Amino acid sequence: MKQTRVKIGILGLGSVGRNVVQNLRARPQELLDLRWVANSKFLWRRKDGGELDRKDLRTILTLKKSTSKPEDGGSDHGKIDSALELIRLGSLADEVGTLKDEIRRKRNEWIIIDTTFMSAENAYKLASSLLGSLDFVTANKTAWADRGMCQKLYSTASQTRTLLGLNCTVGVWADQMEYVPLFLKILRRREGQIAKRDNSSLNLFLAKVGEGFSPKKALAAVVAGGYLEPGAVDLAPEVKDQIIKLKVASNVCAAITGFSIAKSSEKTLQKLEPSLMRRATTEDLAKWHLSGRQHGLYPALLSRITLKGSSEAIEMGARFTELDGKNPLAKDFRGKNAISLSFVGKGPEFVHAGYGGAPRTAKKLLWEAERIAKLSKASPSRNFDPLPVVVAVRSKDPDALWKQSSLLSKID
Repeated sequence: MKQTRVKIGILGLGSVGRNVVQNLRARPQELLDLRWVANSKFLWRRKDGGELDRKDLRTILTLKKSTSKPEDGGSDHGKIDSALELIRLGSLADEVGTLKDEIRRKRNEWIIIDTTFMSAENAYKLASSLLGSLDFVTANKTAWADRGMCQKLYSTASQTRTLLGLNCTVGVWADQMEYVPLFLKILRRREGQIAKRDNSSLNLFLAKVGEGFSPKKALAAVVAGGYLEPGAVDLAPEVKDQIIKLKVASNVCAAITGFSIAKSSEKTLQKLEPSLMRRATTEDLAKWHLSGRQHGLYPALLSRITLKGSSEAIEMGARFTELDGKNPLAKDFRGKNAISLSFVGKGPEFVHAGYGGAPRTAKKLLWEAERIAKLSKASPSRNFDPLPVVVAVRSKDPDALWKQSSLLSKID
């Protein structure tokens, strides 16, 4: 029997949001029924309340590019396509209220794809207001990087039976939020290590420098690939991005396990952050990296999470370090994020890498949304878990079972 399609809405029309819309326009998804697109100023939907078709999506993309600034939602927009309705949003409160109105009639039958780029406070207000009415797939890192906000959002999702797609907060196709929860399920009282090289821009830059590119040309390759953070003109924001991803992953680990994050490591990271960012000048970073390579080492920015099962504690840190050549993360990851999982003092590491960048982020968000649509009817009545991979394993999803098997074959 054909599965019922799930209604979706898209938040944000920046580089990632536009790519999501462009992907849906090029190839509509079997399980996803797009009903509206919104940014901080407007919400677009069809007047008849139906699915946005390819023509509608082309119109919305055209409007986004338009330099016209109509005083209201009428004339200029209406001339382009009379089938579309535009709702002006005057504030975050307006946006939250409008979104609630859109989804109130059919609770638990929506998936929101959040591609916004906003402050932690606003991101938290938006997400917390909507959880329970829908499933939530997000690329916005800010609220999840705040320990208190992450804990509250995760707890709310658990209580309201909301599935959370969080892969794009920590590295896109590295699938960290697939493998990390599976790793935590088998941690017990052991000590586990999560090592991360999860900024695709930095990793591409280092690879290009190693290939002989000048620092200027290596950075140009990063720009051309669409890897830089929004508004970035150098690599300093990329260092900050990796630190934010470290905080997100640590906070989600704490939310899953109930472990406490060591305050000492938080304070140390806070003190180190400015100096880490200062080291990201392209000339100095390239010189340091090449110098290490000449001695058989691989200089890179590495972040690490230590999970102490016996004391139920989490420590985290980040530093520019020269990795030994035998380290599985001591190699080029051209435009990829990479993660390593292991138990201290036992066996080999599990390593997985995957691409980043806005176009791939958009595809990953749709992948997560489609999988959640498949799982939405399969969620068990008891012991609900908000992370899709856990539900997917229980539901015997082939992809999730393969990931679990790949992990266990290496480290358990």
